[in-house]
Amino acid sequence: MNKQYKLWFVFLISLLVALPSWAKLTPEQEVAKQKGILLYQQSRLNETTENYLLEAAEAGDVEAMVYLGIVMKVTMPLMASKWLEKAANQGDLYAMYQLSIDGAIWDQFGYTENTNKTDWKKKGTELSLERAKQGDPEAMHLYYKFTGDLNWLKKSADLGWLPAQEDITYQVDSGKPPFDKLTKPEQEELYRQYRDRAIANGSLKIKYDTFLGYNSKFQSHFYIDHSTAQRYLLELVEKSYLRAVKIYISVLNGDKDYKKLGVKPAPIKAYALTAFVLDSGINSLLSLEYYTEGVTTIDGRYIPPLTTEQIKQGYALKEQWAKTHPPLRNDNNKLTDINKP
Repeated sequence: MNKQYKLWFVFLISLLVALPSWAKLTPEQEVAKQKGILLYQQSRLNETTENYLLEAAEAGDVEAMVYLGIVMKVTMPLMASKWLEKAANQGDLYAMYQLSIDGAIWDQFGYTENTNKTDWKKKGTELSLERAKQGDPEAMHLYYKFTGDLNWLKKSADLGWLPAQEDITYQVDSGKPPFDKLTKPEQEELYRQYRDRAIANGSLKIKYDTFLGYNSKFQSHFYIDHSTAQRYLLELVEKSYLRAVKIYISVLNGDKDYKKLGVKPAPIKAYALTAFVLDSGINSLLSLEYYTEGVTTIDGRYIPPLTTEQIKQGYALKEQWAKTHPPLRNDNNKLTDINKP
């Protein structure tokens, strides 16, 4: 075999090795993958979610491998490391991070093949720094996740990377170094800056936490007026942010804790949204018996059951709501420590 043929042979072999990392999914595989990601984002960590992700992962989709590995941390730890290592070996930093935070369990039982938690943290740190130095804001944020380096977190946030904006908002709020060197007014002003940037950039998590602070008596930088709080809540509900939807159901049922929001009780709509949540299959601790049998609240109020006609109206509203709103979601993402309470 002459030198030219050797070069072509090496090139073809490299293509075959690399193929899984960029193999294109069929439309059916892509639909299944997205369904699996949605179920993961709804905290449905079970075999159904695995099956939706598995075909795409087996076809070589690295993102599907990462999500599948995270789900399997709960359902099948022995296989979780296999899929995360497959993704990590193709340079995926999220897979390396997931291996770095949970590898000790697998090491103990010999579940990983050739590496351990420390190895993956080192590799992830080196690779994320290399990419961060090239100006990649996502890599800057991941380097922070590996190392806790707030300087890179700030750079990432200032470049507009939303997960970094969320993280630095919490870091400023908690007064972690170097933010502990700021005066209280400076800290509060910086908190508001990052909070508002994150919300403007689409952060449902920060918007929700800001909404929760509308009634705060102790932390002035959390405070927003009631009209803004109501607007935030309704915007979150329209986006099907699960935690906000559950609170909105309480608001519609006349919960006195949210009276200041100025939202009138609407039990039929509350029924519709409760049914919407239950139809999604999410474990929400909600029940339709509240509406069909009546209930006495903690503060002693008796709420009568809905009439048959009202329940029919609620069901029709639920059907319409499901057609005009996105599926419910939680905060789960590729950086979530799924085994952490």
